[in-house]
Amino acid sequence: MNNQNEYDKHCKAIQLHQEGYGFNKILQLVQKSRRWLSKWLKRFKEQGLKGLRDKNRAPKQIWRKTPEHMVKKILTVRKELESYKTRRSAFSGIGAEVIQWELKQRKIYSIPAISTIEKILFHHGKTGRTKRRKNTNNQPYPYIKAEKIGDLHQTNIVGPRHLRGSKGVTRFYSFHTVDVAGHTAFTSQFSDKQTISLCRHLIETWRFMGIPEVSQMDNEMSATGGGRYPYSISQFIRLHLLLGIHLVFIPQEEPGRNASVESFNALWQERVLRRHNCPTLIALKRTSERFLRYYNSQWFQKSPKGRRIIPMRSLSKKSKKVIEKSMKEFMQRNSLVELTKVGARMMIQIALEEELRAFLGRDYYDRRSAGQEGSRAGSKPRTIKIGCGDIELEMPKVRDTGGPFHSERYYMIGR
Repeated sequence: MNNQNEYDKHCKAIQLHQEGYGFNKILQLVQKSRRWLSKWLKRFKEQGLKGLRDKNRAPKQIWRKTPEHMVKKILTVRKELESYKTRRSAFSGIGAEVIQWELKQRKIYSIPAISTIEKILFHHGKTGRTKRRKNTNNQPYPYIKAEKIGDLHQTNIVGPRHLRGSKGVTRFYSFHTVDVAGHTAFTSQFSDKQTISLCRHLIETWRFMGIPEVSQMDNEMSATGGGRYPYSISQFIRLHLLLGIHLVFIPQEEPGRNASVESFNALWQERVLRRHNCPTLIALKRTSERFLRYYNSQWFQKSPKGRRIIPMRSLSKKSKKVIEKSMKEFMQRNSLVELTKVGARMMIQIALEEELRAFLGRDYYDRRSAGQEGSRAGSKPRTIKIGCGDIELEMPKVRDTGGPFHSERYYMIGR
């Protein structure tokens, strides 16, 4: 409407000028400046009536437009990722985040932002949105709030699944655990889902991701004690009680409470089982280990904190040595009681080392900074009694601290 009014004023001014009116009279009638009238008179002499309309003020050249060669590279990378032929694309996705990361690995300069790559993919018809499942009960899922790494681990079992190879069909189960806040995952594959297999998986998981405050799982019979003794305390529960881990079982037929691990289950089955041909259980374990290395280091999370942090990197040097020593002994044990004792000793020893690091304010072999007091002075053997027997520990000693080192965890467990 405003453009039409301006055009009418242009035509009126030209008409008055052709009728012989002077400049001052025309300016008084149209309420415009002398410069304005001179501009449109010149435009009318050069272009006629077409020149009286306002020209498009949009820039003729968009300086920030993505170059055509960059668009072609983005589409080429997308096509390569869809083929899953390279090592980096074996488990990767095909979204904008992965494309940007792949361009950085190829050392390409002036890479567009993720939002720009998404617009390019959308413009070329390379995006598709899937509908999310809605909660039909219209009831919110109560959940345990996880704010930092180690607050909550969710565990679930996928199976039974089957592998078809030259030696026949292999039946297996896959145990998955996810750190909700840290977005770190760990998997184990077994030919059964007995309690001993589940406990082995958890001990290996805690070796990698650390001991959680809360461990959450669905009502699996290998964890609850089985159908014959539904109210018994299983070895799985005893393992949690021994290490002081709060265990939570979610209600039946409510998988939404384990949303993090359920999402990981779907991703693992899509990227490992369906994408790769594994004829044997050994081949599946190797493929799953490769996927975990990718997931725990390159998988992108849409969260303000960015990529995940592996909890193993936050442990002290001494704690890592304790883990390596315990795992060598762990692989030589067979009974569940011995496995539990090894796992308990490893976890308690790590807790003592971490408590000593916080007490001294520095890590193992680190130099003392200005104002710090005390240093390590070896260790002394100590024995504590737990439900499955005696455990030998190495109690750290200190010197030049003005007093002995008293571990709250040791006195809490030992007494």
